Amino acid sequence: MALSHPTEYDVPRLTNRELSILELAAYGHSNDEIAHELYLSRQTVAHRLSDAFRKLQARTRADAIARAYVFGLLEPFTWPPRLTGRTHID
Repeated sequence: MALSHPTEYDVPRLTNRELSILELAAYGHSNDEIAHELYLSRQTVAHRLSDAFRKLQARTRADAIARAYVFGLLEPFTWPPRLTGRTHID
């Protein structure tokens, strides 16, 4: 019987909330800022980040963010952020 070898990495399954928090972390927001932005407690943000770290097998915030990009879970962004489809500020 032949062994099957996976040709792609298994992409970790993060919840929408974990992805939202990780995206804000990628933009450099602190846990307090993320909590304020998403109307969550600081403890909830820390817990969700911890879950994302575990799923991504990451030890640090930067490692989790990098792995999320590698797996295609986060869209690459430019710095400074660009507004798409808008020609002027209201």
